[in-house]
Amino acid sequence: MTNYDNVSRLEIIDDKGRSYVKLGITGMTFDLQDQGKTLKIFLSSNTDQEHLVRKEILDELTKFSQLLGMYDDQLRNQDKK
Repeated sequence: MTNYDNVSRLEIIDDKGRSYVKLGITGMTFDLQDQGKTLKIFLSSNTDQEHLVRKEILDELTKFSQLLGMYDDQLRNQDKK
């Protein structure tokens, strides 16, 4: 049996990539229904934790974007020389 106690993010990947992402998960329950044809995943989450994680991700993306901009500026300056 797999232990899911440490899981805090659920990602569902389909043929086009990530179709669903949920952060801040505090618990999961799985249930097979319709003679085993339907898997339902019931999630509980900490909304505050989810918002904190999203803010941290956005902050990191902003820093990364700024670094890319600085790198792009350096490349343009080198091309002018």
